[in-house]
This record gives sequence, C-alpha cells and structure tokens, in this order.
Amino acid sequence: MSIMAASEWSDDRSTTLLMAQQTLDCLRDETKVASAAVVLNNVYRLLEAFRGNPFFGYVPDEPADAPDLEWASVAMEPHVADVRYAIEEALKAVFRGQPHENAIEAVEGVLRALVAPKRHPALQAAEKERAVRFFSELSQRLAFA
Repeated sequence: MSIMAASEWSDDRSTTLLMAQQTLDCLRDETKVASAAVVLNNVYRLLEAFRGNPFFGYVPDEPADAPDLEWASVAMEPHVADVRYAIEEALKAVFRGQPHENAIEAVEGVLRALVAPKRHPALQAAEKERAVRFFSELSQRLAFA
C-alpha cells in the first residue's frame, strides 16, 4: 500500500510534477526509458484523461448542491484543478494556436515512440524538442502553483 493510499489523500499536483520531471529525464537521456516505463505510461494516461474528460480538474462556480449542477458534481482530489491549469498553460506556451487535441496527440506520439521505438516511427528532433519544452513548462507551472 502506498503512503498516499494509506493517508486517503493525494497531492496530484506534486505527483504530476514528479512524473513530468522523470519524463523530461527520459527525453534527455533515453537510457532511462526502460526503468521509467510505468511512469511514462501514467503520463500518457494523464494526458488521455485531460483530453477525454471535460470535467478533469473542473471546479464548479456554483455550490455543488445547486439542482442544475448535480450531474456535474465530481469529487475533487486536492490540486487536480492546478494540474488542469498547468497542462492548459503548458500547451498554450508550446503549441500556440493549435487545438489542445492536436497538441496532446503530438506529445502522446513522442511518448509512444520513446517507450516502443520498434513499433512507432523514429522521433524527429523537432517533435522531441517540443515535448521537452512542454514537460519543462508543465514542471515549472506545477512547481510554482
């Protein structure tokens, strides 16, 4: 049982920061990828959750007991909204003007190529550099959130 599970509380912002930093390490030194495959997979899942769940990190402006928002009341772990904001801002900084969907797909493509280079096209230097910038921006925003 992890410490987070034992305490029934998690700090998603700090966890995401650690995963982003380890992803950066792997992008800068691909010899670290094999030992970080689980982390990279979790980063991929985080990006999928951000892209596929419109309520990821959503904090309603109205009280949760408002009748018309009952369907949208989502249990929020601490700092999930910070993670959403950091991802959005990192995407804006690195993928200026591109839809989030396309930007997330580009980052996910780099992660796939990093973890399974035999099954995915070789990384282009520009794609890799963009992913480095994304995870750098994400790390900075999470560190100072």
